[in-house]
Amino acid sequence: MRRVVSLWFPRLSTDRIWRERRLRNSNYFSTENQKLPPLATFNKIGGVMRLVALDVRATEAGLRPGMSVVDAKALVSNLNIVPVDLSSDKHTLLKISNWCRRYTPSISFDVEIWLDISGCAHLYGCELGLLSDLKKRLAAFGYEVRASVADTPGAAWAVARFSDLINVPKNAQKKFLAPLPLAALRLNASALNSLNYVGFYVIGDLYNIARAPIVSRFGESVLVRLDQAIGRVFEPLSLNKPIPEFFTQLVFSEPIGKREDIFFAFKHLLNLLFNKLEKVDLGVSKLKLAYYQTDGTIKYTIIRTARPNRNIRHIKYLFEEQLDNLKFTFDLDSMVLEASTTFELMPRQSSFNSASTFNNDISFLIDRLSNRLGKSAIMRIQRHKSYIPERASRVVPSICPPNNIPHVFLFRPVHLLPLPELILVTIQMRDCPPTVFRWRGCNYYVESSEGPERISPEWWIEDPTLLLNSNRKIRDYFYVEEKDGSRFWLFREGLDHPNINSHWYLHGIFA
Repeated sequence: MRRVVSLWFPRLSTDRIWRERRLRNSNYFSTENQKLPPLATFNKIGGVMRLVALDVRATEAGLRPGMSVVDAKALVSNLNIVPVDLSSDKHTLLKISNWCRRYTPSISFDVEIWLDISGCAHLYGCELGLLSDLKKRLAAFGYEVRASVADTPGAAWAVARFSDLINVPKNAQKKFLAPLPLAALRLNASALNSLNYVGFYVIGDLYNIARAPIVSRFGESVLVRLDQAIGRVFEPLSLNKPIPEFFTQLVFSEPIGKREDIFFAFKHLLNLLFNKLEKVDLGVSKLKLAYYQTDGTIKYTIIRTARPNRNIRHIKYLFEEQLDNLKFTFDLDSMVLEASTTFELMPRQSSFNSASTFNNDISFLIDRLSNRLGKSAIMRIQRHKSYIPERASRVVPSICPPNNIPHVFLFRPVHLLPLPELILVTIQMRDCPPTVFRWRGCNYYVESSEGPERISPEWWIEDPTLLLNSNRKIRDYFYVEEKDGSRFWLFREGLDHPNINSHWYLHGIFA
């Protein structure tokens, strides 16, 4: 059964400001803590400046969200008011949602944060243990959070904001939602006011009412939200990013910071991950290791390989090189290793001497140089899905995964010029190659030819930078042999445009 946690930050704006000030000045709260003025953020609502979020001191002074700034200043003369920064608040929530991956990989964040902890709570003893650890760590970062867990996202959202309950028992959301106000159903203001006007104030008032009159009078959204909250209708969560199929996690009882401890933890995670991959006969070409620091920040190490493998010795060597360049400002309390890119591992013939095989494999050298010098340090040629000869291949980093474009055998010259070169033709016929042409100051006399092979322009390409003048016209290619035995690849362009003179180009040379 699915279990969902909803997180609510009632003082997000002020908590973020206090945290930023504390990070800029470590002594900000030391001796002057009792003399700091109350803090509140405001926004323009209906033409009036109103308070949005308050810190603890402002709340203790009697201020409430929604109060006008004028009334607030009249009650608390030393109130420190700051305009609300919605973009910064959303960015802070995004960072918090990424940090929450230490508890579960299934996280949904748009405006609210939901965690799907199905199958994850046992790592912290129980669901209450997970929530307790989450709230304690966020409080240490400087954020006040209210969290509740339930079977449905709607029930968890409602309980977190309108009740002191933390854990809604399984299949009991209908009972615990009944005394909560209708605002807990996430209804719009119009539907909420209409329901209050006719005497509906709590969710339980809707349980025994006929559904058809509610839909006809208040709209279908009321019953949809009700059914989602009590579990009658499934409400999906839009995950931030695809959940990795193979990953391992390690939570430390005490934070670690020594290089030896970090490397030992990585080896343990790598062994667990490769055991999973071995059962399904997969190899990994991209590994992502996340370090969760005690201050809430996350650092990453990405390891790429030229081809899929499960060579533990090789991966350890690549990681050890990158570990020397990492600078941690705080100790680590958790590490997560995920296989971002996996492929089927094809069997290979190897030597009986494993040491010589490891040292002589060219792919290992490519991996070491690419991870040490950068992704673009070593390049290779990869097939590209294009019929234009000069665009049929491209240069990519060697550690990029193959694009799996099937090879189509076409008779092409050994040496293909980077760009076609214009040639001068003395005598030409419509459907035949020239008998004499001049290229790079020399005349060539054609003895035999074969063709034409027509290649049309790629009209479906949307990028205008790729649609060069040489790609916008039909090409007719010919294989020609000169009287001395040299063979060339020529094409005529512009034959399909009656108002434009066609031109001849030399594009390749055969051996």
